[in-house]
Amino acid sequence: MEVIITITGLCSDGISELEAGLTSQMLSDIAAHEEEERAKAEAVRMAEEAARAAQEAAKLAVEQAEKDRMEKRRRMEQDRLDIEAAEREIAAKKRTWMEANNLSNGNNANDDSVEEEDAEEVNDSAADEVSPLCPCIVYNTHNFIQCLRGLERSPSATWNWTPATKLRRSNMM
Repeated sequence: MEVIITITGLCSDGISELEAGLTSQMLSDIAAHEEEERAKAEAVRMAEEAARAAQEAAKLAVEQAEKDRMEKRRRMEQDRLDIEAAEREIAAKKRTWMEANNLSNGNNANDDSVEEEDAEEVNDSAADEVSPLCPCIVYNTHNFIQCLRGLERSPSATWNWTPATKLRRSNMM
């Protein structure tokens, strides 16, 4: 009987050790599974954050491109308005110059039709007839517009004025 008690004791000890080992393995597996789940959740969270950041960056890039496009359109419109104003100013100066030139040459006839034709000719074909002053006026107007743009971009810009060369009276006709 002693042998049976010893064998039973050994079997119980073996079963207890095996159950303890299985319990320990089960707890270890549960901990590993929980750690794996946490790692997966962290990876998913990081992927979502990266996707949100990429989406936000793309949105900001689109908004910046739209702002740039609108700014370019605004600048082009302002340039067009500046050019139109400069053209009107040049036409008015040319008209004034032609009128002054006609008065100084004694061509001061009272014929209204000739004056109307001259006025229409000045308005319609300002680019067809270029006086020696016209390039100077266009150049100075262009520089003025560039200066205004420079002021808009850099308020601390310094200005150096260089007077245009004077044309002799004989070159103006």
